[in-house]
Amino acid sequence: MPPNSPPEADALPGWRFGAYAAILRELSCRPAPWTSDSPTLVSAAGDYSRKVNKNMALQKDVKTSIIADHARSEGDTGSAEVQIALLSQRIRDLTEHLRTHQHDHHCRRGLLKLVGQRRRLLNYLKKNDIERYRAIVAKLGLRN
Repeated sequence: MPPNSPPEADALPGWRFGAYAAILRELSCRPAPWTSDSPTLVSAAGDYSRKVNKNMALQKDVKTSIIADHARSEGDTGSAEVQIALLSQRIRDLTEHLRTHQHDHHCRRGLLKLVGQRRRLLNYLKKNDIERYRAIVAKLGLRN
């Protein structure tokens, strides 16, 4: 294992299950998709790109385009689909950040909280409206 790579998910005692272990495995085995020459980061879905900045919040134009793509009606900014899409984009951005800053444990904790929030929203959607759940999972490519 290279000296700057994060530890394997199985080596961490309390992190062996679910999405947390999958995220850690993904961080440790995939190379960074950008070079030092290009400041633009393209997400895993490929739909949205944004400039890398120091704060981890989504930029306004990216956020409005995500809301427009996933809104159920005009002016919808708080439906489960919109929240899941926004959380997914933030999770992608934090995952990319953690590929280069493996020891940023505060960021890692925030990432795990976002993954948990998205999981709870997906569980709510699955329980109440399975068709909306299947649509958002297929649109975002969350489940294999």
